[in-house]
Parts: sequence; structure tokens; C-alpha cells
Amino acid sequence: MFRKIILLASFQLLFVILLAQIPSLKISGGTDSSISLYKLKINVTVAGNLASTRMEMTFHNSSTRILEGTLTFPLPEGVTISGYALDINGKMRDAVPVEKEKATQVFESIERRKVDPGLLEKVEGNNFRTRIYPLPAGGSRTVHISYDETLQIGTSNAFRYSLPLIYAKAIPDFQLAINVIQPTISPIVEEQPGDIIFKEWNKNYSAKIEKKYFIPSGFLKFSIPQNQQTPDVIMQKVKDDYYFMANMMIYQPARKRSLGKTVGLIWDVSLSGLKRNIAAEIELLSNYFKENTNCTVELATLSIRFEKRGNFSVSNGDWSSLKKTIENIKYDGATNLSAINLPAIQSSEYLLFSDGLSTFGNSSFSLNNKPVFTISSSVQSDYGTLQLIAQSSGAQFINLTALSSSDALKGLTEEAFKFIGLKNKNTVSENYPSQRSTIQNGNFSITGISALAEQNITLQFGYSNTVMLEKSIKLSYSKQQTTLVNLQRFWAQQKIIELDLQFEKYKDEISSLGRQHSIVTRNTSLMVLETVEDYVRYKIEPPAELRKEYYAILKEKRNSGLEETWDNYDILSSIKNLFNWWNPVVKKLAPTKFTPPRIVADSAVSTVNNAGIPGSLSTIVVKDEEPKNEEEQLQKRSLSYSTVTIRGAATVNNQLSGRVAGVNITTNNLQEVVVVGYSAKNITVSPSIVISNWTPERPYLIAIEKEEPANYYTKYIELRNDYLATPTFYFDIAGFFFRKKDSTNALNVLSNIAELNIEDHELFVMLGFKLKEVKDYANALFIFKKVLDWRPHEPQSYRHYALSLADAGKWQQAADTLYAGLIKKYPEDLIDNYDGIQDLMIMELNNLLAKHKGKIKTGLYNKKIIVNMPVDIRVVLNWNRNETDIDLWVTDPKGEKCFYGNSQTINGALISSDMTEGYGPEQLMVRKALKGKYKIEVHYYGDNQVKLTGPSTIMVEIFTRYNSGKEERKIITMQMEKEEESEGVFVGEFSFE
Repeated sequence: MFRKIILLASFQLLFVILLAQIPSLKISGGTDSSISLYKLKINVTVAGNLASTRMEMTFHNSSTRILEGTLTFPLPEGVTISGYALDINGKMRDAVPVEKEKATQVFESIERRKVDPGLLEKVEGNNFRTRIYPLPAGGSRTVHISYDETLQIGTSNAFRYSLPLIYAKAIPDFQLAINVIQPTISPIVEEQPGDIIFKEWNKNYSAKIEKKYFIPSGFLKFSIPQNQQTPDVIMQKVKDDYYFMANMMIYQPARKRSLGKTVGLIWDVSLSGLKRNIAAEIELLSNYFKENTNCTVELATLSIRFEKRGNFSVSNGDWSSLKKTIENIKYDGATNLSAINLPAIQSSEYLLFSDGLSTFGNSSFSLNNKPVFTISSSVQSDYGTLQLIAQSSGAQFINLTALSSSDALKGLTEEAFKFIGLKNKNTVSENYPSQRSTIQNGNFSITGISALAEQNITLQFGYSNTVMLEKSIKLSYSKQQTTLVNLQRFWAQQKIIELDLQFEKYKDEISSLGRQHSIVTRNTSLMVLETVEDYVRYKIEPPAELRKEYYAILKEKRNSGLEETWDNYDILSSIKNLFNWWNPVVKKLAPTKFTPPRIVADSAVSTVNNAGIPGSLSTIVVKDEEPKNEEEQLQKRSLSYSTVTIRGAATVNNQLSGRVAGVNITTNNLQEVVVVGYSAKNITVSPSIVISNWTPERPYLIAIEKEEPANYYTKYIELRNDYLATPTFYFDIAGFFFRKKDSTNALNVLSNIAELNIEDHELFVMLGFKLKEVKDYANALFIFKKVLDWRPHEPQSYRHYALSLADAGKWQQAADTLYAGLIKKYPEDLIDNYDGIQDLMIMELNNLLAKHKGKIKTGLYNKKIIVNMPVDIRVVLNWNRNETDIDLWVTDPKGEKCFYGNSQTINGALISSDMTEGYGPEQLMVRKALKGKYKIEVHYYGDNQVKLTGPSTIMVEIFTRYNSGKEERKIITMQMEKEEESEGVFVGEFSFE
């Protein structure tokens, strides 16, 4: 079996990588030496205070297996990826911007064909991820990544550039080149990995080094001294517009603010706290309490819950008691920013220490007209969220990864001096920042579009809304001015940063800007495809060198009618097939001469949906008679059989009026029809469900079970050191706490799964399954909404979210989401992979409509899909991993097994299509149950991946009397281990006695 390996590092290595901001492939399922960085080529260009960094990385795979690379790395605040290229057949190919949803779907579709796509996307926070496939056995792949940033002024009145170069192993080929365009003073090297010397040529400065088998072990740091009097302005002409970038020093005497005597300290204690620079945070607090020497601090901690931890007095700057409490904090659980309750700790001001990544709840919470200072020390942070919280409350965001300790303290203790706006901006448009923004370190930059080649503009600054300073800048464009920085793209990047603070409101504009300027955003990715045919197939405009061939092929396909189409599922055919199974028509006789209808008997009656399914037959009337064949004999155990002969239908309605509710027989197609149908006997059975008590045999479970109950949590923290990045560990330990009826610790432990990897839908589905099992529907709803946000191209995402909405009592929204998932157009190959899921969604939509009849508006639905089909048994098998083959087996009381090889049994069971490559699900139904026990098993054949998520997690939902109004449901989740071909895992059983 072909096996791909997702490369994942240990948690400890990941922490080092993230802290240093160094992109690096992560590996598991192989040895650390399988992948090595063979070549690293870095080019840095600085113009004014704009710096562009381009990194070329060549990775070598020394193993004998084909691998897939996942390169995940954070970038500093305000920095985003603006260039990406991948080697295709030995030549670098530039990526093109693609809507994120489409890019993900295309990548995974092509990946199944074992060819060479490349994808770079932005995930939550300011974190970026590129997936590269394949990394050939014994071969290499090369990646180019570029990003732009604005340099900040340091204490020496110089722009400072910094690039971490901390590598543990020798790089066989290391190259570094730096170009500084027309600075007023020569750059000064502060720290370097080798022997860099800047040389001048034509008022530009450059430096480079080339080394073999070199181990970079520090930072590249250099500064560019600035003229303190004159603003630095650069301009570029694009058509009739003049893009400008101005940078200046703003000198304003410090203005101390009145510090609060009651301080609310909110400390994020989630698992991601292990990645924060706690020492830097404690240093900031020490300096703060030297300024705010006498105050009362109320400490609250934040993970999935917001908990008050006590009041502390700071006297003459002594905060030792509070400091000791913070230093002894155990970091555990996910983060839910929406749980913050400011009124619970009434204070004059608040200090929130967090990375801003809300993994277990929304990121917004209610403010109370008091300043909330946000402090981040993690490079893996959601800077936008933290900036928005501070800005909305009238406070400041303190980024400890970018500020010195003294500048960070100023952010807490001094009133913010701000840019207020442009004065008389008639000839300047779309300047960014466009809103009031804090001046950092006395340095301010602005970009915009000028209608004139030359003009003076005036910038206004002050405290709050009061203008206290005006600064005049001369814009002057010259054809002789040279710059290697793309100003238009930089302008677009600054606009995106500002719009991203209100992403939902401006997401369409952000997407448009990302595609237009090849900038990676939350909803725009960069993609490389191997062949021009793939660009044509998915209608993605390729890079320049392929466009001529692309348009020629596209034109030919249009002329021949062979364009790639997207379509939705054939829902009506699915309904017809389901209905024919649920209520089969056995016999139709030939047309005959019309005579008034004759009712053979007046017994049990069943009514068929009047939407024309099946055919034009709309009513079945049945009478007891002897079974005619083996199938009827089997069904006779729990059903009574009836027939009615109808010759014509002109007066049937009148004759049956009042006797058969809902009958509607038309006068079309006059004929004699004999119909055999089934109706339930007037008997009562009490179905019961027994599920397996699944407890895996794991060494850590054995160890914790030996402890006294009071020591369970302490033992868990001790055991966690060896399993820090292992999802299965948290899943199993959470199950242990749930079995011990300790739901508080159970949920906290379980939520860690959300912290292990950014934007990992398989981890979130795994987490969501367990939440549904323990009936935590509110948190399951958040989890599955995130999955839908990340994976809107898959029907499973709609289904999971819709069913979570239903569990949470949001029936209208649940029905609308299911319906949207059913009628959505999907790519043809995706429909083929997931064919059969529509059968489940049809049943689930009709279940909602039946359970909440009259409460769900269906005016916009196609009425032909509303067909209620009650069944005695329904079993649904769900799993969280792609490219996984798991089968559902159900054995009836007579010993007949229903599975993919026997999909419709003679005893009335039906199983949906066998999904061997996708996420499932599979569904088994029995309309009328036989007396006795039904055994449920799951067979795990395996998968084509080794991932951080570990083995596949399944959720089995077991229903009795589904759609009957007397429905019972039980859920079991478990993790699968590969079984022998003949074996299955026992899940549970039904009993109909």
C-alpha cells in the first residue's frame, strides 16, 4: 500500500523552531535524519524602512520512502508572505494566488494522483504553512519563500533588521546576500553568522557570504542610521497613480498616564503557554510594579474557563507573593477568550497575557469601558485579535517579541501618542494607517496613493482626539529614483492588515486584494501545480510562462464542450432509491378498461409521499394476505401484508374519504394496479442499546489508575512530559477522567487537542466526536463550526456542523446547513470520493423536519426531498482521517451480516456506499427489526497516512426508532488499531425483544 508520511517534529523541537522564527520541516514516522536542509540561500533587500527577505531552501530526503513535507512557521507582527515558488522538473515555478477553499481542495485532489502540487496558506494567527508533495526517496525539493516588513527605529535612531539563523546541523551550501538601497549613512553590522562587510557602489551598500558545511548559530542583525530631521520618502508610479511610503521620527515628550490602583491580571494558562517567553513577561511585570508601587491586583486565569485566583497586595513595588503564584502555574487545556468576564474582577485597568489564539471558543468578549492592555511574548500569536482588544478598550498592545523591555514598559505606563489623520487629503487616497494608531518608539510610517507626482501633505498627531503636532512631508516622484521593493504590493499589505481587524466584514475585499497582489491572507493561498493541464482542469490562471499554452487549451476545451464541471449530488435519485428500499413496489399490471374502483379490503393503510416518488404512484392501500415468496416470509415476522386492486381512480378519493388519511389518487394513467406494501402490526417492542465499554490498554492509563483519586491530576501532569504532542494521550486520559465522573478535569485535558496544531481539521473532528459523546453540545458546536470555516469544500463539514446545531437546539439553522451541504456544487472527483453521504444527509434533514414539524421553515427547499422514512435501526459510522478505509458491520439475529460485500440483506438491512478514501461516513438502516439481537462491529483496514493525529478516531451513532418520534440515540467514540483481515472491533448491540 502506498504510504505518505506527514513530517512532524517533537513538541520540544517545535518550540525551539517557533521561538526562533525559522521555517523547518517537521518529521514523525521516520528518523530526524531523514530530511536535511541541504541548501539555504537568503537575499535581503532594504529600501528606506522596507525590507524584503527571500529564502531558498533545498531539502534532501535520505530515506527510501516518498514523503510529504509540512513547513510551518510564524512571522512577526504585520508581516505576511508575498512570494512562493517550488521546483517543478528541475525549474523553479512561481505560485499564483488562489482562493483558500479552492486551493485546499485542488491540492488534496491532485495529491491523490501522486503528482507535484505545492500550497502555501495562512493559518490562524500570523502563522504560515506550506505543504510540499512529493519529497522523493533519495531526492530533493526546493522552495522559495518571500516576505516584506517595515523596519522599526531602535534606541540608536536606526532602522534595525533581524533574522534568526539558529540551526543545529551543518548546511552543506549556505549563501547570504544583502542590498541596502541608497541609505544616508552606511549600515552597521551588529550580529552576524560569518564575516559580513558592507561595500558601497553607486550609493548602494551590499554584502554577501558563501560557506560550505556551515552551522549558523546566531542572528543576522544590522542597523541603518537615520537622519533625524528629514522624513524618508520613496515613490513608485503604477499607471496614473503614485504609490508612496513615508517614514519619520516623531519626537514628543513622554506623558505619564495615571496607573490604576486596582489591577485585573488575566493570565492565559492554556497549553500554548509553554511556548510563551514567561521570563520576559515576569520582567515586564517587575518593571511595571516599580512604577505602580502600591496597588491591589486580582489574578484570574484563563484556559477553557475563566477562574478567579485571588487578590494580592503590591506594597512598595513588592509583588513576590503574586510572582510566586504565577511561577507555579501549570499550563494545561485550550484557550477560550470569550470566557473572560471583566465585571467579575472589577478593576481600574486590565493586563491580559496571552498569545491571542482562541482555540476553544470565540475570540471576542464584553469590554466594560476600562483599558485592557494585551501582552504577547509568543511568536506564534494572533496579533490582530490582541491589537483589536487593546484598541477597542483604549489601551495598547505590547509585543514583547519586537520591543525592548524599556519600550514595552512605556506602552504600559505612558499615554499613547497617536497618529490622528491627514489634513486636507483631497489629492491622497487610501492611506494606511487610515485610523488613529499608536506611535511605536517615536517611529511612524504611512503609505498611500497620491494623485500628483509632487505635493506636500500634512500629518496630524496627538493624544486621544486632540491634535498637538503637525508634520509636513514632501512627495516628489522621480524617474531616476530606484527601488527594488514593490510599493504597490506593500500598500496592499498594509491595507489588508487594517481590514483584517474586522475580517468577517471585509473578507471579500481582503480576498480580492490577496489575489490581485499575490499576498497570502486568511482566505487567499499561493499555489504551484505541475502541469498546464492541471491549471486548465481547475481553472487556475498559471504563472506567465504557461499562460499562452493555458489559454490555447482552455479555448479548445470550450469549443469541444469538455470543460471541467462542478456539480451537486443527484439528490432526487438518492431519495428514489432510498424510498424504493423503504417501501418497495412489487407488481404493476397492464392497463385495463376503466371501471369504478373496488376496495378489496379495508385494513391497514400506509401513505406515500405525494412528490411523485416513485413514479406517479401516490397511494398504497394494503390488506392482510399470505406471503408469496421467501422475502415476504421473512418480513412477515414483524409485518402484516395487504393489497388493493385499483381499476382507475376517478372516484377513489370520494369513496376513501374519512377512512384513509392523506390519500390522494389522481385520475391519470387509468390502469389496474396491484401493490404490495408493508405496515407494522399493532405490537410493542422495547428496543435496547448496549454499547462497548471501550478502555484501551495504554501504559499511562495503567500508571494513573494505580494512584489515589486525589493524585490523579498530578500524575497526569507528570505523565504528560513524555506525551506532550500526542493527541491520543489527551483523548485517553480525558476518557479516564470522564469514567471517574470528574468532568472538570476531563474537559480541560481533552481540550488540549485543540492546542497541538494550528488549523488541523482532523484533530478538531477527533475532539468534536468526544464532545458529542459526553453531550457537551455547546463546545462541539464551536469545534465543528471551525471545521466548516476551514473545509467548506467538503460535505462532511456541513453535516458535522448541522448535526451539532441540532444537538444545540438550533433546528432551523441545522436544517438550512444540511440543505446547503446537499445542494452545494462540488468538484467531480470529490463527489465521486464521497458518493453516498447524501443518503445520510437526506435522512437527517427529514428527521429534523419530522421531529420539529411546523417549527422549521422549508419554503426555499425543493419539496421533493421531504420524505419521512421511519426505521427501527440506524447506525452511523464516522471517522476523522482522510484516505482511511473503515467498514461498518452489523449482524442480525439470523446471523446475516450487512457490510460493503452484502449491502442489502434479505432480512431488510441496507448499508450506504463503501467509502475507502475519504472521511466517511457509512450508514446502516433496518426498516423493521427482527426479534433478537443485532451485533455492531467496525473493521479498520488502515490508512495511507502517518500523522500527528495518530490512529483514526471513530464515532458510532446508534439509533432505534429513527424518525418515529420515539427515537433513542447512543454514541461511542474510540481509536482504531489495524485488525487482522477477518476481525472486527465490537462496538455494541441492539436488542429487540
